[in-house]
Amino acid sequence: MAQQEWTCAADAAHLRFFGRTAPYILPGAVFFNWSGSGFEFAFSGTAAYARLLTDRRGDGIAAPGDRAYIGVFVDGEPLQSARFPLDAEEKWYTLAEGLPDGRHIVRVVKQTEAGYGRAAVSAVRIAGAGEPEPTPPKPWRLEFIGDSITCGYGNICSNESPDFVTREENASLTYMALLAERLDAEFSCVAASGNGVYHDYGGNTANLIPELYPYTDKMLDGHYGREAALWDMAADPVDMVFIKLGANDYQYCSGVYLPEKERTPETLRAMREAFAERLYAFLDEVFSLRGVNVPVVYLYERDMGLRQEIVETLFRYQADHPDCRLHGVELRPKLPQEGVGANGHWSVYTHSRVARELAAVVAQWLPA
Repeated sequence: MAQQEWTCAADAAHLRFFGRTAPYILPGAVFFNWSGSGFEFAFSGTAAYARLLTDRRGDGIAAPGDRAYIGVFVDGEPLQSARFPLDAEEKWYTLAEGLPDGRHIVRVVKQTEAGYGRAAVSAVRIAGAGEPEPTPPKPWRLEFIGDSITCGYGNICSNESPDFVTREENASLTYMALLAERLDAEFSCVAASGNGVYHDYGGNTANLIPELYPYTDKMLDGHYGREAALWDMAADPVDMVFIKLGANDYQYCSGVYLPEKERTPETLRAMREAFAERLYAFLDEVFSLRGVNVPVVYLYERDMGLRQEIVETLFRYQADHPDCRLHGVELRPKLPQEGVGANGHWSVYTHSRVARELAAVVAQWLPA
C-alpha cells in the first residue's frame, strides 16, 4: 500500500486513552501520569512515533534515577517491544519501526509511578496509509488503589537493592496489570509508594491516598501551580475496585516516631484505632464516589502488621452497610522461591502468582 507520513494531535479522534489522564495542564498535551496509564491506537503501515513530554524541575528534568519509563506493546504481544526513559523535556520517540506492512495496534504505557518523572503526549506520527485511530475498549474496567506494591516498586530488580530508582519499576508486570490481562479488562490506578490511609511511611499526613483519590492527579496539578481538578467518576465508571493499603500505616502505628517512654500500650492501641476509623471513612468515600453496587475488594497480606484492624474494619463496615458489595481477600505473603524485589518488595514472580490467585476468586464478582 502507498506509504506516507501522517502526524496527528494527541486527541480522542486518534488515540484511546486509559487510566486517569489530564489534557488540561499544557496546551495540546495529554498527561498520562499514573502507573499503567497511557494510550493505544491502530494504524496501517510500518512505523509509529510519538512526541512525548516530561515535566521540568528546576533547570532541567528529573534526575536519571527518577525519570519516567515508557513501555511499548505491539499487536497484543505480552512482552513489550520497547522500553525507554523520557530523557528530554520534549522530543520524538520511536514506538515501532520495520513492521510488516499492514494493520497494527500500538499500546504505550507509563510504567513508573506518578510522584517521579511525569509523562505526556502531544502528537503521534506514523508511516502508513492513513491516520491512526482509537482502538475499542475491553469489556471490563478495574480500578486499583494502593501503595508501592501496586506501583511495582522494584519488581524488576535483580537483587535486594536498598534504594529506589525508576528503572527497577514496571507497572506492566504488577499484579494489577496481570490480573486485568487475565480478566480481559482495562485498568487504572491511584497509587503511590510509601502512601497510606492514616499516615505514610514517614509518619506524614499530606497527600495521603484518601486525599488524592477524588482528583485526576492532585500532585501533578500542584506541580504546575493549578487547583486540583476532580476526576469525573461518572464519565469513568468501573466494574470493580481493588484497595491494597495499610502496610505503610503500620510504621506510624507501631510507635517508631514516638519517644520510647511514650510508646505505651494505651497510646499504640489508640493509634491503631485511629487507623481503623480512617480506613472506615475511606471505604465510605470510595462507595460514595463509585456507588454501592460496584464491588470493592480489599486486599491484605497474612503477615501485615495491621491485619487485625483491617479485617475487623471490613467486618464492621459490611455489618453497617449490608447493601454494599465489600469483599476482603487475604493474600499469601512472598514465597521463598519467588525472591524479592528492591528493598524487600514483591518480585515479578510474586506479582504473577498473586494475579493468578486473585483471578480465580474475583471473576465471580464481575457483572454477568
